[in-house]
Amino acid sequence: MLKGLSQKKQLYSFILGNLVSRFGDSIDMIAYTWLAYEISGSYLLSSIVLAFNGLPVVIIGLFAGVYSDIKSKKNIMMICDIGRMVGTITICILYLLNQLNISLLIIFTIVNSTFEAFSDPARRSIPPLIVEKEELLKINSWLGMCKKSAEILGIAASGIIIKYLGIQGALIIDSITFLVSFLSLIPIKIHYVKIDTKLDLKNVIKDAYDGFVYLKSSTIIFYTTLLATIANIFLGPFNLMTANFSEQVLKLGSSGHSIINTCFALGAISGNFFLSKIKKSLDSKLERLIYLGFICLSISYLLLSLSFNLITACLSCIALGISTVLVSVPSVTIIHKSTEKSYLGRVLSIIATISLMAIPVSNFMMGFILERYTINSIFIFSSLIIFISTLLFSNMIKRQKQSIKEMNR
Repeated sequence: MLKGLSQKKQLYSFILGNLVSRFGDSIDMIAYTWLAYEISGSYLLSSIVLAFNGLPVVIIGLFAGVYSDIKSKKNIMMICDIGRMVGTITICILYLLNQLNISLLIIFTIVNSTFEAFSDPARRSIPPLIVEKEELLKINSWLGMCKKSAEILGIAASGIIIKYLGIQGALIIDSITFLVSFLSLIPIKIHYVKIDTKLDLKNVIKDAYDGFVYLKSSTIIFYTTLLATIANIFLGPFNLMTANFSEQVLKLGSSGHSIINTCFALGAISGNFFLSKIKKSLDSKLERLIYLGFICLSISYLLLSLSFNLITACLSCIALGISTVLVSVPSVTIIHKSTEKSYLGRVLSIIATISLMAIPVSNFMMGFILERYTINSIFIFSSLIIFISTLLFSNMIKRQKQSIKEMNR
């Protein structure tokens, strides 16, 4: 159990902040999409705005990870929450005054995304700083369950909010969520040791490189990252693939696409709930849970390829959602447990950057492949690649562990 009322208060406050923040992010995503299209009247320009939204994380993600390791994580998150709140309110005011154009929207999108890029590695480094190691699997499961639930609620609520309150109403609510996230950080007490490091390009590159060396030195984390990147290449364009699947195979169009994605989200919530109830004795078998998750991911993809009606497709997507959680939550927990606190921000940002870089590659690749092959054959191919990769990497990890044991004799 968590030790003391103070620790419980900090944890609940942190979970509340994450829940509200994810709810706001979901509204933000829908509102910005509509806002970009309303201003530009162009789907192309709207997609460019969304592309700029993800750019800062890829470009400055490593620098942000280094920064979060040498500065106060709590202060970084609080400053970023206020920054994003001010940025969103400014967009809302410009929109109401009819002064917002696509160029200004892109600028503010980059600014807000830059704040998010700095906040993210700091926020993901917090759990091991406020809870005991034996509670990390449960806490990460709770966080995952709350985030996914808030995401579904946010997406569902955004349509109603925009319909009755307009885009300005959605932006105001989004701003309020940043304020709540800021306030939720006040009770959290994190021990911070000031490090006198000059933040120039040379030191940033050196610290980022040190983080990569540290990541590579951990066999399970390094190979799990590589395996997750391969899985991301095939999971990244999930929206694109399920839209195609719903249209061509199920013949249900956008309604089928919506149901399939909802089932995937419900699977993720169920997976997080299951892991939150798991016995502490399985904490020592997190590696096996990750392998199980990848194998289940492969099987779920195969089952989806064999689905020709909505019921079996929904069951397959629920299984896919559960599988991704069986991979992600134990992976994050292993990182939290085994990584030195002074390296947490860098290691997490390196992993996030690698994962994010895989998504545009996979989207481009899948767009090309979908023009030439059936969606069912793509699901089967994805299933086989993930399955074979899992077997190869698990074998490589066993061999490396064995060689380390022999060297220590």
